[in-house]
Amino acid sequence: MNPQQAIDAQRVYLQLERALRAGDLHQLPAEVSTAAGFPNVLDPYTHTPLLALAISWAPVPAVRELLEAGADPNFQALDGFPALVGAVMAGRQDSVPLLQVLVQAGAELDRQGINGWTALHAAASRGDDASAQLLLAAGANPRARTGVDLDETPLDEARRAGAQRVAELLQAASN
Repeated sequence: MNPQQAIDAQRVYLQLERALRAGDLHQLPAEVSTAAGFPNVLDPYTHTPLLALAISWAPVPAVRELLEAGADPNFQALDGFPALVGAVMAGRQDSVPLLQVLVQAGAELDRQGINGWTALHAAASRGDDASAQLLLAAGANPRARTGVDLDETPLDEARRAGAQRVAELLQAASN
């Protein structure tokens, strides 16, 4: 990418961020909204899937709108944060409704991301019992193992984090 292309890509990225934070998909830059494959496109600056950026920044109705337009909730997460893991790790106030929308759209419950974590591992490590309850109710595997390091389960993560309530939920779900 030459310097001018980098400047143009950064400009598009900033416009994209503003539109997503505002929850107004009509304000998306034309370079994104008219791109082949929309809404399953990458932003031209960071090469992050549009839905991943929306999970970080956009209000839940805008995320729902992208999903209804055909955004893939199982996008390739090159950064190690598949949709559900990203939604939990974003630390949003509205993480439970966001997770509900993603689960309803078919996001893979046990898709592994960074360090082999599933969304349930992430919720356990954060002590997020509301997200853990939602994921368990949707069918997430409480016995999922990371496949790396100590090959831990969500229960192991909850115990390490001192997340007693989540540990109790996971223990009950594992029986």
